[in-house]
Amino acid sequence: MRHFFVDENLTPELATLLSKVHRQHRFTSAQSAGLRGVDDVELFGDLQHRGFDAIITHDANQLEIPEERDGLRSAGLHWIGVPQGRVVGVDLVACQLSVVTPAIQHIVSNWSKKPTAYVLTGLTDLAQIIAGTTRL
Repeated sequence: MRHFFVDENLTPELATLLSKVHRQHRFTSAQSAGLRGVDDVELFGDLQHRGFDAIITHDANQLEIPEERDGLRSAGLHWIGVPQGRVVGVDLVACQLSVVTPAIQHIVSNWSKKPTAYVLTGLTDLAQIIAGTTRL
């Protein structure tokens, strides 16, 4: 079983829905963990202390800023980067879920002992799933 932290820049519903799909793993949102607004470097240490294995986030700066990248590495956390969506509400939840759900299975099946960054690609707008339209 792996424990995933869903960062505050993603919808908290993502953690609930992922828990229903990947029942053998735990997904906790920043909101439910009481970790909103915490500085990233401090957050990584707290996540390590709480037994998290990975963070799911939009925050690409965590890989770009040396102190944050070092913080991820020293905390032993895998980093899963989700593309920024151009939608809101239920469409946002659908886009995030469509990207993260299949990625989790692959990441867990190929789990690395060393902290690894996974940069995901996928839907940022639900219109991307429509191949074309024709009036009937």
